[in-house]
Amino acid sequence: MRPCFYADIRIRNGATVGKGGIGTLPVATRLFSVLHGIFRSHPGRFALGFPLMIEGEFRHPGHVFRVFFESEDEWRDILWKELNQNERIGAFVFLPEKPKKVPVSFSGPWIEYSRFRVPTRKSCSPRGEAPMGWTPSSLREKRLERAEQFPFFRLHSKSTGERFSLHVARREGSPTSECFPDSFGLSRGQNSFALPMEP
Repeated sequence: MRPCFYADIRIRNGATVGKGGIGTLPVATRLFSVLHGIFRSHPGRFALGFPLMIEGEFRHPGHVFRVFFESEDEWRDILWKELNQNERIGAFVFLPEKPKKVPVSFSGPWIEYSRFRVPTRKSCSPRGEAPMGWTPSSLREKRLERAEQFPFFRLHSKSTGERFSLHVARREGSPTSECFPDSFGLSRGQNSFALPMEP
């Protein structure tokens, strides 16, 4: 998909600054989960950004979820329709009637949002050589330490039945003409991409 349009989904009465944003985390997590379900049903058609995301001590995804797509129809016929009718989230978010168009010659910041993975204890069982001489367990510890600065969502896996934390990392990127988002709308591995994040 190409990030030609975007819509800002806002959590009602949301706050992001300092500790004030903590109250929106349950709704943010629910929204993220609902979007994941929609994205999974329409693979590769939607990308997700967090324009008010905060890292560090008061890490928080923010109360605005910015969804990118290629055509206005995808907002009206899929996202707006499904979110507006969803009893789990509809009453808690504000959905704009019309999306905004990304300027053709956009010169603002391009930001990549990706999943920051922490190896599980099981995957850290000794096998092969770890990078730079680290043991698998120390690699997990390093990743856990870094993960402390990123906002995260506590999710439930339908396939395994287990709960897990999905951390979101961001970094500056280069203009991207084509995006290949995962089922969470995020950038991934060899198919990395950045999004035009105007204020």
